[in-house]
Amino acid sequence: MRYHLAAFITVTIWSITYISSKVVLQILTPTELTLYRFIIGYICLLIIKPPKSFKLNIKDDFYIIISAFFGIFLYYIIENSSTSLTQPAYVSIIVSTIPLITSILAHFMNRDEKFSAIQIITFIMAFSGITIVILGGASLESGYLLGNILALLGAIVFSFYNIFLKRIDPNINPLEKARKINFYGLIMIIILFLITPHRGLPEDLLSIKYMGNVIFLGVIASSICILLWGYSITGIGSVKTSKYIYLAPLITSVVSNVILHESYSLPKIIGMILIIGGMLIPHFLGADRSKLKKIA
Repeated sequence: MRYHLAAFITVTIWSITYISSKVVLQILTPTELTLYRFIIGYICLLIIKPPKSFKLNIKDDFYIIISAFFGIFLYYIIENSSTSLTQPAYVSIIVSTIPLITSILAHFMNRDEKFSAIQIITFIMAFSGITIVILGGASLESGYLLGNILALLGAIVFSFYNIFLKRIDPNINPLEKARKINFYGLIMIIILFLITPHRGLPEDLLSIKYMGNVIFLGVIASSICILLWGYSITGIGSVKTSKYIYLAPLITSVVSNVILHESYSLPKIIGMILIIGGMLIPHFLGADRSKLKKIA
């Protein structure tokens, strides 16, 4: 029971991160938020598991750096940019298609990944839903359309992260691997921060409202949740643990409605249902062969 509880708590926290980011992005740029979040998160991971050495072979170093580029640097810059433009629930529902997109990429990049008839049908179903969510009622003027497109781009980027993550030596300690990926990702974020214009630290950032959310994103979502997720996988396995990911869009939608008072049009509700259906059907019928998950 405690392993299931750990998985549920982790997914609930990750679902809330979209709302938390939306609040902080009122005063910070996407690059600034990503930087502060991962500085805090990396410090926490150093405290939890100090590095004994930093020796890897060239192959693992290469894939760890590539994974950091896609999974930390690109993904979180895109996700925060998307969240600043559109509703958190739409970002959550589009990003939750990562396992499906990963399956498509794996089909073309890995010879052992094949499509089943059910997967093809559910791909069409899910991406029809994505199209409705992205285009339904959105306009360039409102920023929703661009935000939704960025969310889809983020899902594609993170899917590449999943592909490259699988190529790292599985014998490396998961927490050590996460810390090293975060380190390289943080270096990339710092470089971007230094070469792009930024406003400096706004005074409002020190308020409980904003600083509390930054600490929540860095300490809870980016470090403690990694431990909880790994703990759950250890107890009940990756397949059962990954099922809790499908709760994320629902949790984000409910919390977003309560905290940000956001509402959803009927076409977008239909689109969200199609996406969730497209994810759940192959999973419960055993057709989802990727068995991949998102770690934030």
